[in-house]
Amino acid sequence: MRHISGVATAGQLLGLIIETPLLTRAQLLDLTGISRTTLLGRLDALISLDLLVEEVAGGTGRPGRPAGRLRVKDVERTVLVAALGHTQAQLAVTDAAGTVLATTSYDHAITDGPGPVLGQAVDRLQELLTSSGRDPSTLCGVGLTVPGPVCSVDGRVESSIWLTGWNGMDLRSTLTARWPVPVLVDNDANVMALGEVTTHHPDAHTTLLVKAGFGVGAGLVVDGELHHARSSLEGELDHVRVPGADELCLCGRTGCLATVATGRVLVDRLREQGVDVTTPRDVTALARSGDAAARELLQRAGRSLGGVLAGAVAVLGPERLLVGGDLAASDELFTDAVREGLRENLHPPVLSTVQVATASTDGRGAIAGAVRLVRRAVFSVEAVDAALSA
Repeated sequence: MRHISGVATAGQLLGLIIETPLLTRAQLLDLTGISRTTLLGRLDALISLDLLVEEVAGGTGRPGRPAGRLRVKDVERTVLVAALGHTQAQLAVTDAAGTVLATTSYDHAITDGPGPVLGQAVDRLQELLTSSGRDPSTLCGVGLTVPGPVCSVDGRVESSIWLTGWNGMDLRSTLTARWPVPVLVDNDANVMALGEVTTHHPDAHTTLLVKAGFGVGAGLVVDGELHHARSSLEGELDHVRVPGADELCLCGRTGCLATVATGRVLVDRLREQGVDVTTPRDVTALARSGDAAARELLQRAGRSLGGVLAGAVAVLGPERLLVGGDLAASDELFTDAVREGLRENLHPPVLSTVQVATASTDGRGAIAGAVRLVRRAVFSVEAVDAALSA
């Protein structure tokens, strides 16, 4: 068995057990090379925090003692997820291993403001938790996503044109007032990117996900870790200028991507033609049914988005570019148009290095990403060692 150095704390020991589950104590001794007394003391500390369980697996580790295998207590713990979009919210109750135990979605308007929107989400989450049958005492964290730039330090919405009523709102405090557990808040595209990689592409070096719905945003995952820039505005693509576009944007400039490639503007264009639509989901439903106007608008939007993404692909060189959000739920029509926009703007050898695909459109990516954020906060080396030193 290989030897792993650098396991100096109980938190690091738990990290090793998470990466290599179902090890025995004897195997941990061989792997880490630390003394038996130290190992047993750290394992006892982790068990006392209810982070670790030792399950008898048959046979004996030594005379008179059943062999036990160690695993993190994640299936016993509960996570709540609220993925808030501009026009729809998805809620979930999961265990900390990521298994979805209950989920629901409903229409809302994010522009109603944080009070009504969060109030409704919190009440519905509580109902979902109750109906799931999970003991509230097992709750270990809450994951919240919002469709705007979020400060990764304090979880506040920052500099959003579309969410003006949310700017500066302390979202964590609102939720911890109901549930006194860690609350992780991030941008929806970021969390969706993390969830897609966790669920479908765990071995990818670099994955770029673009979420096209009411607005357009992107998330970047490198070696399984979500990238956060110093500014909370990373991945905000709405106000990148598109060559040839000249319509006035709400930001006060002309030619922004938001004026040609967002669900909001596609809804407006169809309504100008007398079509009864209210959300980006209505647009993609029309396109799937064969409506020529909806299909043309989606294709034009996808090509414009592909042109904007070409620069990011050339600089970052992602293995995968995933296209998600409501506009992607159009039977590959929108994703194919993004591919076309990339082809028109990228050198063929560069284009050949990236795989462009549609992300999952059932909302499970956002749920998986939110659980990943909570799991990292609860079981991280820093959190565990801090709990033991308290």
